[in-house]
Amino acid sequence: MRCRRGPRTGLAEAAAPLPELVIFSASLCYEVLYDGIGGHTGARRVTDPDAIGPALEALIGLYGRAEDLTGYHEREVAPLRPPVITDQMRAALPY
Repeated sequence: MRCRRGPRTGLAEAAAPLPELVIFSASLCYEVLYDGIGGHTGARRVTDPDAIGPALEALIGLYGRAEDLTGYHEREVAPLRPPVITDQMRAALPY
């Protein structure tokens, strides 16, 4: 797994986060969907090669410029304080 943060990715996410895509082939892709507070709600199946091709090319380019997740985690995530769990987050849990 690799990750990338920085000006190029930041500009791509200026209006909205980049979609989370799971690409199985040039003709099968799923866009993972989330609700307003980040809860997983399902996925949208995409089977159009004309839509998947450009997304796959963009992801290959981003992957090539990304870094290993271990180094990113040690530098950016490990030093953070634990998150605060809000009542809204608790209310969204299914149990």
